[in-house]
Amino acid sequence: MHTDPKVVSDPNELVSVSLERDPHFWRFTCSRGDLRLMLETLADYADLEDRPLSWDDAEVVATQIVIHLGGDRTQAGPGHAR
Repeated sequence: MHTDPKVVSDPNELVSVSLERDPHFWRFTCSRGDLRLMLETLADYADLEDRPLSWDDAEVVATQIVIHLGGDRTQAGPGHAR
C-alpha cells in the first residue's frame, strides 16, 4: 500500500514530509538552510540499490519539501497525480 505524503510545516520554516509504503515508513525534516543538503541526501539514498525508497518516492518527497520551503503553493496537474 502506498499512501500520499503527509506534510507538516511550522512558522519557523521547518517542513516535515512523511511517506509510508508498507512495510516502510520515512520521515524527512528540513529547514530552508538545509534544503540543498536534504535534496542531495535524498537523491543519494534513493540511488542505493539496497534501499526500498524508489526514485519516484524521492521525487514526491523532494517536491513537497521544495513547495513548502520555496513558497510555491501550486499543485501538480492531473497527469502527475499519484
